[in-house]
Amino acid sequence: FTHTAERKFQCTVCDETFKYRCSLVVHLRGHTQDKPFSCSECESSFTTSEYCNPGATSMRACDEPCPVPPKHYAELGCKPIVEEGQCCPKRYQCPELTDRDGNKCYFNGNIYPAGAKLSPADQEIHSCSPACYCSNSTTPASFRCASIDCFEFFEPAKDDCIHQYTLHGCCAEKSVCGKEKLEQLAQCYLDDRQYYEGQRMYPKEEPCKFCYCKPGFDNSTVGADNPNCYETQCGLELHAGERIAMGCIPIYFGNHRCCPISWKCPSDSDEVIVEGRLEQDEPTEPTMQCKFGKLTLNKGDGVTSDDKCVECKCTVPPLAHCIQREDSLAVLGCDVPLAHYKTMHCQPVGSRPDGCPQRYDCPSITAHDSSKCYFNGKTYEIDQSVPDQEVSQFCSAICYCRSANPIAKFRCVHVDCAEFFSRFDYDNCLRQYKPNACCSSGTVCGEERKKLATCELETEIYREGQRMRFKGNPCRTCICSAGFNATAIESDPNCYETVCGFELFEEKQVYGGGVPVYKKENCCPWEWRMPKETDRVVKGGGKPATDPKLQCKYGSLTLDVGDSLDIQQKTAGGEQMTCSCQVPPLLHCTLG
Repeated sequence: FTHTAERKFQCTVCDETFKYRCSLVVHLRGHTQDKPFSCSECESSFTTSEYCNPGATSMRACDEPCPVPPKHYAELGCKPIVEEGQCCPKRYQCPELTDRDGNKCYFNGNIYPAGAKLSPADQEIHSCSPACYCSNSTTPASFRCASIDCFEFFEPAKDDCIHQYTLHGCCAEKSVCGKEKLEQLAQCYLDDRQYYEGQRMYPKEEPCKFCYCKPGFDNSTVGADNPNCYETQCGLELHAGERIAMGCIPIYFGNHRCCPISWKCPSDSDEVIVEGRLEQDEPTEPTMQCKFGKLTLNKGDGVTSDDKCVECKCTVPPLAHCIQREDSLAVLGCDVPLAHYKTMHCQPVGSRPDGCPQRYDCPSITAHDSSKCYFNGKTYEIDQSVPDQEVSQFCSAICYCRSANPIAKFRCVHVDCAEFFSRFDYDNCLRQYKPNACCSSGTVCGEERKKLATCELETEIYREGQRMRFKGNPCRTCICSAGFNATAIESDPNCYETVCGFELFEEKQVYGGGVPVYKKENCCPWEWRMPKETDRVVKGGGKPATDPKLQCKYGSLTLDVGDSLDIQQKTAGGEQMTCSCQVPPLLHCTLG
């Protein structure tokens, strides 16, 4: 242009995922010309073009990229609110979630009465959870869905075969096998890996997106501009609608903030954390606050958490959310098995930087009455019975406390399961169980087995009724059931924590001065070790405790945290035993 032109860049919000479309407006001699300006529909980072600034009337760049928006906001229908002159939204506007009708279900902006099926359009979004309907058998109402058996889950992988998928299909549409047939397909490359036409691809740098290999696939971007890449749908309202209605907030794993791994629900013990102090700050603008149960949090405030590896904060109002540390798997157990304390309902006291309690308060140990029996946090008088449902998982029944020397003990009837006395066809049949049961509830064989719902947990496939155990948490068990969601195990009634039964059968060792001996793959103590005259203390590097409650007592010995026993003991299988004081009052031993 040879004439002076007034140039302005105008950006408008396209949708709730922070996408902006920018246009260059040129005013020339009284005429206005709108010319599209290529900003590649800048996403949340706002770095694609220096001119992509919402509501911009000048060429000012956004200096810092915006934080990735929490996934739950997009799926709950919340809209970003970007104030004038700002690049990133500081808050969202969300529908009322806790005021919803408890007899109805909500999904994707639609309301479903009890008994109503998910609409075809909504069902298409989650084709792997078919036949969903709103059930008011729970309070509040929630969706119930079937599950799908995909053939590719059960056939062995072959080097010269690939599975091809469609956008809204759960299972593979077909398989293509043979080198010649594969060479005829289009090929894609993503993250230094080769794919064939129809295969699903999961970008490493975009954990909440997936792509399809199609002719002309461009691996230079997997964002909004790539027509073959899509946002992962977590189905939060579908699988955790009752939690959302109860005011629970999602827990994400570290920086991998695609779908939540669990939920934190309000409790009466919750308190607000302001800069590490348990107090409330002066209230700010209501729109910049988060509501959580009875609490009102200003932006930046946190919520107390029983789990030291989970931090919950009001980061982007109006909903707080939680982050579980990525190193939590190493910290949660503190490398110290604690199942014995939990089984005896000992109370944790204090905390350490590594996430462990400083000690446990165990009245059944420190104030033990030898004329009484103890089990699962309860005290039983002589001749008092334990409810059968509390001992059935240990293949026991009719347990009652009886007098014995030197310590009162339980007497129980042992239950023999039918499956203990017959051979089993593991290749053709499976046993089904119910939570906390000793014996199987039934057996399914042959073609009938293929009709059962399936569950996937940690890359393993299970069928309805089978027990599922976690590789990193041997104390957690789930029973495979239709609609199982591995991201919502905390609210799944078919998932439960293991209760150890040592108080029923090993009272002399447990309350006679013994300490638990663990194997790495087991939740409960493998056995109990009694003190020996030859035991000697090996001092560790820690400071001597000034509080006797922060020491471990073992026979005539007193150990500080970090101290161990000088023993040269091996099992018949050659396993070395090591014993140390880690979390008082009991030291513990491990075999390995």
